[in-house]
Amino acid sequence: MRESTTPISQVPLTIVDVETTGLVPSTDRIVEVALLRVRGGTLEERFSTLVNPRCTIPPDAQAIHGITSAMVRDQPPFAAIVPQLSPYFCDGAILGHNVDFDLGFLRHELARAGHPAPDLPKIDTLALARRHLRLSSHSLGTVARHLGLPAGGHRALGDATTTWRIFQALVRLRNDEREPTLGDLCFPPERSSVRPPDAGGVVPPELVALLQPGRRLILRYRDAREQVSERLVEVVAITEDHLGPCLIAYCHLRRDQRTFRLDRILGWQPVEPGG
Repeated sequence: MRESTTPISQVPLTIVDVETTGLVPSTDRIVEVALLRVRGGTLEERFSTLVNPRCTIPPDAQAIHGITSAMVRDQPPFAAIVPQLSPYFCDGAILGHNVDFDLGFLRHELARAGHPAPDLPKIDTLALARRHLRLSSHSLGTVARHLGLPAGGHRALGDATTTWRIFQALVRLRNDEREPTLGDLCFPPERSSVRPPDAGGVVPPELVALLQPGRRLILRYRDAREQVSERLVEVVAITEDHLGPCLIAYCHLRRDQRTFRLDRILGWQPVEPGG
C-alpha cells in the first residue's frame, strides 16, 4: 500500500472502465472491460476486451454502449481474463469516473471467479470534477467537453482514456504550487446532508428511512414523458421546489446527478452495501 504522502507522479495508476448488461452488480454482468496502467503521465500498459456475460444484453443497455449479444458471443467469459487483469491491481491506486460503479461490478465478477477484490486506494474523477468545476452536469462527456477533451463514446477503452485525460487536466487546475500527493486526491465523493422537505411535502415514511446520503436504491420512475424505467441511484439529498419534494441523486444510468420528483417514483428497492 502506498503512503498517502507519496507524490502522485510516483504512484502507478490503474484507470478502469466497464460496460455492463445493466445497473446492479449483484445480478448484471460485465460485457467489456478496459484498464490503463499509467505512471507520471506516461502510459505503460493497456488492456481491453469484450466479455461474454453468458446472458442476453438487454436493449436498454445496448442503446447506451452499442454492444450486442452477437458481438460478445465468441468472446471469453470474465473468469478467463482474470490472469490478465491481476497485474493491474497489484500496486498503486485505482482511478475511474464514478469509480465505485466500475469497482462494484469488478468485485462481483471476481468473486464469481473465486478471486479477491483489489484493495487499493481509489481516486474518483467525478468527485474531483465536482470539487473543481462549477457545472450543471459532471458526467464524463460533459466534463471532457468543458475541458476541451474528446469524449469517450460509452465504450470502455475510450471512456478510460477520457478519464485519464480528465484526471490530468483536473490536477493542473489545482491552486497549489506543490505536486499533489496520493492523499490529496483519494477521498470519497462529497455528500450533501439530507434535510426533511418543507411542510406540505408528502414523502412515504418507508422511503424517508432509506434516503440517507450515499444510500443506493433501485428506483422505478415515471419521467415527464410518462416513460417508466428502473434506475440505480445514489442518494445526495432531499429538497423541495415549486412542484413538491424531490430526491437529488446520482443516476448510474445517465452517469450524472439528477433530480427525481417523489410523486413520480413508482417503487424502490434498497441495494445493500457491496451490492
